[in-house]
Amino acid sequence: MKCSGCSQDFCFDHIAEHRNELSEQLGQCEDQFNEVKIKIEEQKTEPQKNELMKKLDKWEIESIEKIRQMANEIRHELSSCIVEFITDLSLKFQQLTEQIIQCRKANDFSDVEIKFFNEELKRLKDILDNPSDFTIEQDSTTFINKIRLTRKGKSRARFEIVKIKRVIFGDIGTSPLYVLSTIFYYQPSEAQCIGAVSLIVWSLIVAVSIKYGIFILMADNHGEGGTFALCGLLTSENSLLSPKTKKMIIVLSLLAGSLLLGDGALTPAVSVLSAVEGVAVEAPKLHNWIVPITVAILVLLFLAQRWGTSKIGVMFGPIMCLWFISLFSIGI
Repeated sequence: MKCSGCSQDFCFDHIAEHRNELSEQLGQCEDQFNEVKIKIEEQKTEPQKNELMKKLDKWEIESIEKIRQMANEIRHELSSCIVEFITDLSLKFQQLTEQIIQCRKANDFSDVEIKFFNEELKRLKDILDNPSDFTIEQDSTTFINKIRLTRKGKSRARFEIVKIKRVIFGDIGTSPLYVLSTIFYYQPSEAQCIGAVSLIVWSLIVAVSIKYGIFILMADNHGEGGTFALCGLLTSENSLLSPKTKKMIIVLSLLAGSLLLGDGALTPAVSVLSAVEGVAVEAPKLHNWIVPITVAILVLLFLAQRWGTSKIGVMFGPIMCLWFISLFSIGI
């Protein structure tokens, strides 16, 4: 006989055994399904039994323990400071009290002595209320790992990808507008064109994929990146670098920020100017209007920046998608 499920041939005596084996396997599968069903029902009524909830509880306990331990260390040190401070203040107060007693016994005092006693008493009160020898400060660097909930969704991911194409890849994607036109000042051969495009492609691979994708993303300051975020990380109080090295890093960071501002001002101007010049090639009558049109577009773009990068990214994201499709279709 042939089994309808696995299409294997069995004799009449063994077909029953085979069916029993399949029945046992199905029974085990049903048991596993029931276990999963029980877990699902439990987490419906008691979300606290979820593994992520347990992980959150563990983080809370560990964070509280770190805070308690740090508070106990500071409390012990503060107690020693207070004892030393009060002892010194008590001595000064005792000396002032003895002076007052002496004046009372001698019955020889004037407005000057009374004014002096009042000023000294006020000064001791101020010192008692606001001791200048020690204080409690909160460090800006955290010793507790920040936790957050990350939700993944296809629609949200697509939305973010569209914005990223505008914000991050807009600069790189518009480079062919002016890079390719400035490489040769004569009619190049096919080999020269392939060599120039090859240099551009490999430059992008080295700069973006290797430099940014591997090294830059490995260096962050509590999830924040950029020149000044890394400067804050390297020059913080917890840094082991020498003061001289920290000053050098600050100077380099300021220089890098200046270069970034220069790039931010230069790149949009060159990109828009090159695009308008490309339009003027097909419409020679616009040649005298290249600069005014470019200025008008730049002014409108920078005025639109006040609505934030997120909204600008949503607006220009589809445009950049069409631009990349155009580059792909013409072979650049």
